[in-house]
Amino acid sequence: GVALLQVIDAVGMLHGSRHWAEADRAGVEAWFRDYLNWLRTSKNGKDEAAAANNHGTWYDAQVAAFSLFVGDAALAKQVVEEAKAKRITRQIEPDGRQVLTGGCA
Repeated sequence: GVALLQVIDAVGMLHGSRHWAEADRAGVEAWFRDYLNWLRTSKNGKDEAAAANNHGTWYDAQVAAFSLFVGDAALAKQVVEEAKAKRITRQIEPDGRQVLTGGCA
C-alpha cells in the first residue's frame, strides 16, 4: 500500500515524456481509482481506516494522496480535516512520537 505512493511520484516524473502517452496515465489513474474504492469499501480497508495506530495514519495518507491523484480533491480534504482529531490529537505526541504504533505500516 504505502509503496504505491512512489508510483504516483513516478507518474508525475513521466509527464511530458514522449514515451508516456496520455492513455498510459489514464490507465494508471483508473487503476488507482479502483484501488481507492477498494481501500474505502473492503473489509481490509475498513479495518485499516478504523485502526487507532500508525496503520490508520498511513491509511489516511494513502487515501488523501490517491484521491488527489485521481482528481477527488474534496475527498482528500475531508480525510485530512478529519485526521486532525481522529489521528493527530490521539496519536502524535508533541515530541513527534506516535504513541499507538503497532507493527509495520
